[in-house]
Amino acid sequence: MVATIFIIISVFFLIGGIGVWRIGIKKPEEKQRIVLKYFTYAIIVYSLCSVFAFTSYYFLALTLIAVAGFFEIIYAWLCSDKKKPFILFFGIVTYLLVGFLFLSGAQKFPGDKLLPLYGLILCFDGFSQICGQLFGKRK
Repeated sequence: MVATIFIIISVFFLIGGIGVWRIGIKKPEEKQRIVLKYFTYAIIVYSLCSVFAFTSYYFLALTLIAVAGFFEIIYAWLCSDKKKPFILFFGIVTYLLVGFLFLSGAQKFPGDKLLPLYGLILCFDGFSQICGQLFGKRK
């Protein structure tokens, strides 16, 4: 089953790579940033999939990602033009609540059982990113 999931993820990454290539044609000024984002995402995804499938340290990896996401929220707020404390507070509370619920649920399952769920989530996330950049109207 693990090999099948890795094959499916690889096929989706190939399709996503074609989408990234098309974005590079439509928006040459963003090509370098988009390609870097694509390969960074690929490294993160394959690393996490390997951790889920082949080790028992997946909970540690998920916790580190959750902590990094927490700091990313703060960084995005600091870089924002609209520094409204309520927005930061609401974002942090929501993130902590969802993160706690996800991590407490993930702790109950072995990593190889979480791999299909992660594969599904990354497919939706990746395709929504690429479709938004290809077909979105906002500049």
